[in-house]
Amino acid sequence: LGGLIGGMISVTIYIRKKHLNWFKVADWVAPYLALGHGIGRIGCFLVGDDYGIPSNLPWAFTFPNGLPPTDIPVHPTQLYEMAAYFTIFFYLRYSKRNQQFTGELMFKYLLLGGFARFMIEILRTNTKYLFDLSGAQLISIVMMLIGAHQMWKRRYLNASLSHDVD
Repeated sequence: LGGLIGGMISVTIYIRKKHLNWFKVADWVAPYLALGHGIGRIGCFLVGDDYGIPSNLPWAFTFPNGLPPTDIPVHPTQLYEMAAYFTIFFYLRYSKRNQQFTGELMFKYLLLGGFARFMIEILRTNTKYLFDLSGAQLISIVMMLIGAHQMWKRRYLNASLSHDVD
């Protein structure tokens, strides 16, 4: 999620320099953020990084050369997250056809990506902080709140504007 935040800051600086519409650019890139995140999780799986808690499920993995190494079978949370982000990618690509307002795809990405990461973090071994939540879960909550609030606000504004025109 640090890469997402840093990337958004960098892209925002670029967008301002080029005098582009932030929400239009965000909608262009939102599906590919999910795709890139999913592909990145394949790399995490291959190096044995970011795995989950111990598991006795048939698809649990050991990562004897992982970072850190483990000989105990664990949830392959990298693959769960990859599947979630690939699903989000396809959903956002399909949603583009029915987009109701500029910025909607980015806000859907924030909501869905935040939700996916929050849920997967339940099975991860990350350090817990506030309210027994990991740092990624806390950031995911912020992502979900921003996405949900902006979608509600913009849909409400669009509905009010179109209702006033009638």
